[in-house]
Amino acid sequence: MVRFLAGLSGLGRDVVKEFANVTGPDVSKLWEKANFTEILHWLFESQDLSAITSVLGTTYMCIYHDCRSTLPFDLYVLGCCVNHSSCNWKIELSNCNVDSVEIFLKALNFQHEQCQLHSRGQIKEIWLYNSNPAAVRILVDNMSQMLVFHNLTHLGLMHSDLTSETFNILSKHTNLLQHLEYLNLAGNSTGEGGAVNLITSLFSIIKELHLQCTDIGFDDCKALRELLASSKYIQVLNISVHEEELEDVRLSSDSVQLIVDGLIHNTSLEKLYMRGSNFSSENIHHLASVLRVNSRLKELDIACCNIQSSNSVHLAKALEEKLTTQLQTLWLWGNPIGSEGAGAFADMLTTNKSLAKLDMSCCNISREGAVCLAKAMESNATMKEFDVSGNPVGSIGAESFATMLKKNKCLKKLVFVDDSVGVEGALKLIGSMKHNTTLEKLRLSYKCKPHAFFELDKELKDRVMFL
Repeated sequence: MVRFLAGLSGLGRDVVKEFANVTGPDVSKLWEKANFTEILHWLFESQDLSAITSVLGTTYMCIYHDCRSTLPFDLYVLGCCVNHSSCNWKIELSNCNVDSVEIFLKALNFQHEQCQLHSRGQIKEIWLYNSNPAAVRILVDNMSQMLVFHNLTHLGLMHSDLTSETFNILSKHTNLLQHLEYLNLAGNSTGEGGAVNLITSLFSIIKELHLQCTDIGFDDCKALRELLASSKYIQVLNISVHEEELEDVRLSSDSVQLIVDGLIHNTSLEKLYMRGSNFSSENIHHLASVLRVNSRLKELDIACCNIQSSNSVHLAKALEEKLTTQLQTLWLWGNPIGSEGAGAFADMLTTNKSLAKLDMSCCNISREGAVCLAKAMESNATMKEFDVSGNPVGSIGAESFATMLKKNKCLKKLVFVDDSVGVEGALKLIGSMKHNTTLEKLRLSYKCKPHAFFELDKELKDRVMFL
């Protein structure tokens, strides 16, 4: 692996001279010690094809963290590296402008005499972050015309202010998309219906699609419904809203219904992330029906989806009744499910045999709900991680979890960050760990840190953290 860092380190001439006399299998030993960019410059200036081939023959990754501060020749060298390598490449570029992309493409396009070798690499993964939208469009347009990109499997164009114009351009380049398994467009703005053509063009073999933080609309969700209903390959769909934008951007309940409808006949999806969507009562009823028959879904993120207590009961019962469910991770945080919902999930935890991670933080669970959850966890044999932070459970709720820890033999991580626990509740939780050898991490609020904590033995203190 080669990482290109912006700027030079002032590598001494003696090191470069030493490197100049080493070719063949010993090159890599010195390569690891030297500044990569500077050595590459020397390689191409030396025109020693034997040394170039020896060093770059098995190189497979290049990363430029900030193309704005990168010398133009560095990017030219990066392009030449791909042509001199016989491996499949992963390239990451951030803060690209038009000039840096054009220089990189020029090198890839064999405009330099030193690149005329018989073996050339294939770029299988390319990732662009925080880049100029015009630069991204130039890259996308040129990628479709260059054979080095025609086996592309992973494409990430994130946080670059891209609009439907770029997505439509990408959708037309079918030769670029024919092997694509992973697409990440997080942090861009699709606009209403702006991603329809692109989603439709991905039906063949796409496995992961990340559209989080984009303002996808009703028509986009129609296309996603068809993708879910017809694709035999899609495994991951992420249309979550970023936490900082939860108040501004929400997927409407009508759009949510389209996604849920697509799940009815889907047999491949394993991970669905819909954080920040606006779930209505009808949406929840349909999702519960899907969970009763779906045996493929392993991760579900429906945090901050406005799920009320009565609706959460339907979800819990679906997971309780479907004993063969494969769901292993469930994010519920930020939904006001209350103690009624907590009681329903407690019932579920006594029978469910698959759930290993449950986040119920900030769900407005009172001490009564906490007592129910703790009682259910006493005999649970599958849960590994449980988060009940931000709920007003008080010292009584903490005491019930302390009792649970003395009996539970499976839980490895418990997050209980809430000031209402108090010092007394924290002491009981910490004390229970003396009788529990499986819990590896206990997280508590720093405001609840007791003075007696400093007197505990080191092994116990290492398992507790105050946040």
